[in-house]
Amino acid sequence: MVPGYVIADLGAYLTPSVLAGYSTRSGGYTLDLAGGVEHSQGWIDGAGYTTAQARLSSSYVAPEKFLFFGKGLTETDLRVRHQSYTLYGDTTSMRDRSTLALNAAVTTEAKIDSVAVIGAFGWSRLGLDTPSADSLPAEAATDNALTANISLAWLGSPLHSSVNVDMRMQSLSGSSYSFFEAGYALRLRSGAWAVAASAAPQYAVATSGEDRIGLALRATAETSPWTHSIFRMELSSGMRSSSFAALARINPYVLDSVVVDHAYDRIAALASLHYTPSVSTSLMGLLEVRSTARELVWEDATDGRFRPTFRSVTVIRAGLEGTLAISPRDILMGEFNVTSAVTDSSQTQTYVPSAQATIAYERLWTRDLRSTLTLVYVGERWTDLANTKTVDAFVDLRASVVYSIDQAFDVQLTGENLVNSNVVLWNNYRGRGIFVSIGLLWKF
Repeated sequence: MVPGYVIADLGAYLTPSVLAGYSTRSGGYTLDLAGGVEHSQGWIDGAGYTTAQARLSSSYVAPEKFLFFGKGLTETDLRVRHQSYTLYGDTTSMRDRSTLALNAAVTTEAKIDSVAVIGAFGWSRLGLDTPSADSLPAEAATDNALTANISLAWLGSPLHSSVNVDMRMQSLSGSSYSFFEAGYALRLRSGAWAVAASAAPQYAVATSGEDRIGLALRATAETSPWTHSIFRMELSSGMRSSSFAALARINPYVLDSVVVDHAYDRIAALASLHYTPSVSTSLMGLLEVRSTARELVWEDATDGRFRPTFRSVTVIRAGLEGTLAISPRDILMGEFNVTSAVTDSSQTQTYVPSAQATIAYERLWTRDLRSTLTLVYVGERWTDLANTKTVDAFVDLRASVVYSIDQAFDVQLTGENLVNSNVVLWNNYRGRGIFVSIGLLWKF
């Protein structure tokens, strides 16, 4: 592993980017620093953007001589990310927008006799700013979170037990929407079967001020019906925490002022079968059935933005994914999902495609030359709750070729949307057309 690297790319639509990182180790400490900047003039009017980010992470393994933390791992992670872009889906106002995300996290583990202790603590802040334009006033949102997760596991055979406490103290522009959970779990292995069960009382609040009380229940069973296979069944119910920062990651065009609530799975059932005959060949199939209250459902709002709403949704999803090593030089990978997501008004959930597929082919031509060809399909999606408007399905063909000049330098040629499809992830936001970039990787 090389301690440092620099990646410089130049792509279509005047899109340069630079990424760099460096890692150093001393004693029990490891320190990693990475960061980068990407800018684009945009493929249509208003589609330009700038992204800058940096990350500092460290890890420390305590010496064995320490009573509780001997050989224990402590990890620290600091991140900052800034984005500036335009709400170009509204061609009238074309409002600018910027976000600044700050994250700090510490995770530590220890072992006291037969008890494994893991603690994870974090702080995050997302600032979203949408300046005024034309007759539209300036808007902003600030999302803050303090999180703590403590887990104690009693390691025994064949019975394992654990206690987990999860606390998320969150607020959006002064409105609290915190989430708390404390639970107990048991896991038992007997013969070819491993079974587990857990229960956790939950309390949360929405930004609207409504209290949410729940009970998270989960039961799983796992076995190996034949060699190299794992069959797993899971039945669960309970709340799932949400955050404005997560909404903004899903949809950067979210409204500045929204209600944030926590989904409640009335019942969720999942069955999967995983077959792995070799390290490079695997196949997994799954079936999921879920009935959820307060599921996230997007709807179009004003001036190129989107409103998250929370509605009852019933989901049935079937998926198949696998990897096949055709030869030592050729690997084929694929994933296919079909989904039925119906709201309580008997309409299809917005922005959820009924079918998605990805297939990729990797080829190692020589020790220094390799290529990847990827085909992505995303089906048609409804954009309104009444199911009267849609965005079309699209096919995205991607390719990359990497050539290692020597141990220090690689050159890469990348192409995206090579068939020039009309890629639309959110209504009125057309993605870039044919995109080609060339880059150089320097390892030192």
